[in-house]
Amino acid sequence: MKTGKQPFLGWRPRPASPTADARPSLLEEHCKQILDIIQNMSITMERSPKAFATLEEEHLRFHFLMQLNGQYEGEALGEAFNYGGQTDILVRSGGHNLFIAECNSAAAIPDFESRLSPSAT
Repeated sequence: MKTGKQPFLGWRPRPASPTADARPSLLEEHCKQILDIIQNMSITMERSPKAFATLEEEHLRFHFLMQLNGQYEGEALGEAFNYGGQTDILVRSGGHNLFIAECNSAAAIPDFESRLSPSAT
């Protein structure tokens, strides 16, 4: 079914100049939109805990992927093989990896809050 939406092309193509950065990169507005989608789904889960309490990680991830794929036309993948390992959430466009996210619960990570600091990224 065609929705009339434009295909997701939120990345900068490789520049013609060899001195410029040759890697494609996600436009800041699309990065913010992806993070907003993930945050909104997280808020939904927090506000409806009974609906999600019994779901395992894989099934929780499906909810994030459904939201992302609704906006990015099937370009979001879960448990995707990415180089030497697997990635929980991967958004691609034109064969390029543009956004990578790992899913973890705060209870599963020791010292969770310290890992959220800007210096840790």
